[in-house]
Amino acid sequence: MSFLKKKEVCYILLGHEINQFNFELTYTSKERCRLIAEDINKLSNKNYFILFMGLGRLQGECKLTISECMFEYFKDNFFMPEEYIIDKNSVDTVGDIIFSIEFLKKISYKNQVKFITSDWHQKRCELILEKIYKNIDKYSFLLTSETLYFSLEEKIRIFDKEKKSILKFEKSFKDFDAVKTKPLLYLKENHDYYKNINT
Repeated sequence: MSFLKKKEVCYILLGHEINQFNFELTYTSKERCRLIAEDINKLSNKNYFILFMGLGRLQGECKLTISECMFEYFKDNFFMPEEYIIDKNSVDTVGDIIFSIEFLKKISYKNQVKFITSDWHQKRCELILEKIYKNIDKYSFLLTSETLYFSLEEKIRIFDKEKKSILKFEKSFKDFDAVKTKPLLYLKENHDYYKNINT
């Protein structure tokens, strides 16, 4: 994997839910895939790789992880990525961010990093990055424009859900010390979803 550190751009595609009945990606997931495909097509060269993030936990009886679902949709509807990694560790946003950045640290990646997510999701991602990794200036975001098409009721519902998720993160990470604590170890010791991960 060390060859990936020479790539000019790393795209981190944050996973989202699928329909538990027909196993189809949600509109949000499809929009994130479309956005990354459009950005890659603008590159003057194809010196990039994609991290498809997420084991997921809301797939119902689907046998694929959320990262595998998004990869399959991406290659079937756009193109086969030049280089990619399919993560099967994270089950939520904080896990997506920690596992992706720890992977980049492991391969000593120093170049451009772009998170691909939804416009309504950006605030939570930035709070997590700021709390755990402090320097968020080296990361950028590609954001969907979903909220432009939400009804007032949908906006209230999604932002209320995000607010609750942010409060939950702040509570579970209130004692996290970015200087003294290893993110993966803290995640294992303080987050119910990650009690059994290997650190």
